[in-house]
Amino acid sequence: MRARSHPRLALGALLLALAVGLAACFGDDVPEVRTAEVAAGEVTERVAAPGSLAPAGQTEVTAGVGGTILEVAFGDGEEVAEGDVVVRIDSDEIDEALAQIEEARASLDDLEGLGGALGGDLAGLPQLDALDAGALDPGALDPGALGVDPGAFDPGAISGGLDVDLGGLLDGIDAGDLPNPAEPIVAELDGKVRPAIAGAREALPDALAELEAALADLQAAIDEQRASLEAAIDALPAETRAELGLDGELPQLTVPPAPTLEEANAALDALEGGYETARRTLLDAGAEVSAGQAELVAELAGAAEGVAAQLETAIASTLGEVAGAQAQAAQAIGSELDGLLTGVAGAQQEALSGVLDAQIGGQLAAQEEAVAAARDEQEAELDAAAEQVEDRREDLEARAPRDGLIELADGSSGGAAPDLGGLGDLGGFGGFGGLGDLGGGLEDLGGAAPEGGVDDAPIEEGSEVRAGQPLFTVYDLTDWYVEADIDELDARGVAAGQSVEVTLDAFVGEVFEGVVDKIALTPTGGGGAVSYPTRIRLLDRPPEPGARIGMSAGVEIATASVEAEQVVPSTAVVRRDDSDAVYVLDGDTAEIVPVEVLAFGDEAAAVEGDLSAGDVVLTAGYEDLPDGTQVEVSGEDGQE
Repeated sequence: MRARSHPRLALGALLLALAVGLAACFGDDVPEVRTAEVAAGEVTERVAAPGSLAPAGQTEVTAGVGGTILEVAFGDGEEVAEGDVVVRIDSDEIDEALAQIEEARASLDDLEGLGGALGGDLAGLPQLDALDAGALDPGALDPGALGVDPGAFDPGAISGGLDVDLGGLLDGIDAGDLPNPAEPIVAELDGKVRPAIAGAREALPDALAELEAALADLQAAIDEQRASLEAAIDALPAETRAELGLDGELPQLTVPPAPTLEEANAALDALEGGYETARRTLLDAGAEVSAGQAELVAELAGAAEGVAAQLETAIASTLGEVAGAQAQAAQAIGSELDGLLTGVAGAQQEALSGVLDAQIGGQLAAQEEAVAAARDEQEAELDAAAEQVEDRREDLEARAPRDGLIELADGSSGGAAPDLGGLGDLGGFGGFGGLGDLGGGLEDLGGAAPEGGVDDAPIEEGSEVRAGQPLFTVYDLTDWYVEADIDELDARGVAAGQSVEVTLDAFVGEVFEGVVDKIALTPTGGGGAVSYPTRIRLLDRPPEPGARIGMSAGVEIATASVEAEQVVPSTAVVRRDDSDAVYVLDGDTAEIVPVEVLAFGDEAAAVEGDLSAGDVVLTAGYEDLPDGTQVEVSGEDGQE
């Protein structure tokens, strides 16, 4: 792609062509043209761009702390050497910050003995919540407390009605008058025994229901205590469970069931059958006794009493065995659980005591270690803060960072508080003395200046400044540079080391040699206009005095140089049919010859085509000439 021509040369060529065209219009019909010969030579391509004069370097110095300016040792435009003190500042904020650090350091004494104040009561530790020895009370398994009362099944409540009084029946009875002495006895027994058996049979369902309910309560209580016991065992440390042999499952304790109603009725049926047998025996025996056999009557009475006693004993035995068996089962189960719970509760108490001792001791040791670590950390931070604040004393003297010329700031730019690192975070121990307030004061170090603002204050003695406010700038003028923006169409041909011709608007007619120092990788600008910042170092220093930073400049960068056998004036190259061409003069006729442009400079172009050295090409007056047009030469380039 051909580089664009120099604007001023292109304008000159246009005016020249216009003049020739006007002359042709007002002369005869033959166009007048200017010409030049094809010759070998060197063509240099150049990129032109505007720029501005810049120093070799510049460094702005800002106030490190806020305060009052005591001295300004140099004025605008004076030379300074690196390290020269330019501005001295008076500030009491450094001393105040150091005093605050010392106060915070004294507050660290509040941390002494903190471990003892925090220790002692660790009962609320979540690790110990399940280890409550009081939850295992072996006494809670007392059969009586579980609702199993053997007295509730007193057989006398059922059989007490069998107390047969035969004495009254025998009084006054004459054995001789008794056809069957056993009949009244049997009748008396019938009146007693049969209602008793019937009453027992009627009361039996309710008694069995009460027994079943009591046994169910007993089983529920056993299951509940077994669950509590399992939870307590699970809460024990693993080594304690292993030592006690409690790693396995607890035995399942089951209360034996109550007898069924059918079984109880069968027992009563047996009793009733026995009574009927005894009754018949009495009647049979009475039939064989004579009226006068008083001894036999007495024997019968004794036999009747024996029968009644046997009946009472049988009924009591039948129901008492059931209640006794249940009571013995409850006692046995209670004793077994009581022994197991007593052993586990004792082990749990011992393990709980050990765990508490270990937990409390460990927690106290950890607390003391944490407090000591926190104190050490705060001490280190305070030491760092004190060192940093001491370093701020150097900021009371603003020194020149390099050799050069100085320019004082006008005081219109405010500053920001300096970065003090982590000093503002020293409030982490807010509950210990003055540590919680330490960060605030340190962050204010070098903050707002006293009594009013500094926005309009000049940099002079007595002025108030704040940290970060610009004080002065030092410019390095050992070298001069031009900073220019190169259009994206030309930037690909620009590289460091290329030669540059520089003109300064303030120095009319002078051309300064320079060289490309660097071209940026990233562009500037927007809205469709893209350009790349380029820095050019001047090899020729501008005359002194007179050069000033920011003066307007123009640059022409030599991007390529080509040696060619066919070199023509830049004005000879035209565009015809979307390609480059030149008009070659053959006699008095202008013929179009296509060419390839190898390099396009401000005044000449290196081309390649069907040309030879010495050929004459048109340089002006050829606009819109058809191929083969007759022309008249009015002069050659470089001639009148």
